[in-house]
Amino acid sequence: LDAAAYVRALEARLASSTGHQARAFYAAIAAADPSRATTLAATMPAEGQGPLAVDTFAALQQADAITGVDQRIAALVQVLLDPQQGWEVRGKAIELLVPHAEPRRHPHAAIDEALVAVLAADKADDTVNFTRGRACLALARRSQVAQAGRVIDLLDATPDSYVRRDVLAAAVDLADQSGGTERERLVRWIAAQLERTNLNIDDVLWAAWTLDCRELTPLIEAIATADADGIEGPMASSYGGKPRRVAEHRYHLARQIAQCWREQDAAARAVLLLGLGYHDPQAWEDPARTRRRLTACAAMKDDPAARRAVAAWCAAWSGISHYPAMTRHLTAVTALFGAELSESAK
Repeated sequence: LDAAAYVRALEARLASSTGHQARAFYAAIAAADPSRATTLAATMPAEGQGPLAVDTFAALQQADAITGVDQRIAALVQVLLDPQQGWEVRGKAIELLVPHAEPRRHPHAAIDEALVAVLAADKADDTVNFTRGRACLALARRSQVAQAGRVIDLLDATPDSYVRRDVLAAAVDLADQSGGTERERLVRWIAAQLERTNLNIDDVLWAAWTLDCRELTPLIEAIATADADGIEGPMASSYGGKPRRVAEHRYHLARQIAQCWREQDAAARAVLLLGLGYHDPQAWEDPARTRRRLTACAAMKDDPAARRAVAAWCAAWSGISHYPAMTRHLTAVTALFGAELSESAK
């Protein structure tokens, strides 16, 4: 097979294709000749690309060769606003417009306006509206606190429980940043979910912990297991269906959160907090939750016993963590606690 001829043939087909078919031909070119795919992406006008815009933008970004950023951002925004593009392409558009590691890399107001616009019912995806949840999370990462009320409203207007867990995570982050009335509204919503819900109960409990809802401690203790050997209820590993009464079963995370809140000894509390994070490594990707945990640890900086406990715990666990998120967390705690922790971890 003549590789060069193959790529030329693909380019010819690409030139006469549109929509998702164009994406398929471009993907084939990228697989055969990545350099040529990047060159093509740079020379193609941003306007009128349709869903191909996500692929060309991604290729140029990876090659650090983006030109005409404003035009390319506008093309991605148009993809995001079009429900006909499908949730997969719209989700990629959000990832490119609001990168996880640097959510405000592109400060364009049009991005925030589009993220708000797609929350409307007439911008929903077919069947399951994944775009709504992803847009809410993107708004939270961009600290669009003015949208806190809107996102909280969506908790009762989003029927799919899988999407609603993303809406809840975003609502928690925004309410955590805004405080006041919006936080009070969300606390009331969480309290109702602790009594009856069709969400994964751990998502509800993490929301309560992240917002530091100590006023809900009695509700949380009522569904807590007695010890680590207790048997958890089904909502610890499932979601969906009709809302069920939560207090019919017991849950480990409820016990762990209640222990953290009730513990008076600073050193023991430090270990409990870090242990809570170790057993929920992926949750360190949640910015609100990370802020809350690091703030809780920071409050112990002046307590020598707590500092020693944190140092010893990190030294014991950092070398065996298999989760990048947890490794980043331990690095952050090391920086927070300074040289004493670094020396202990050696």
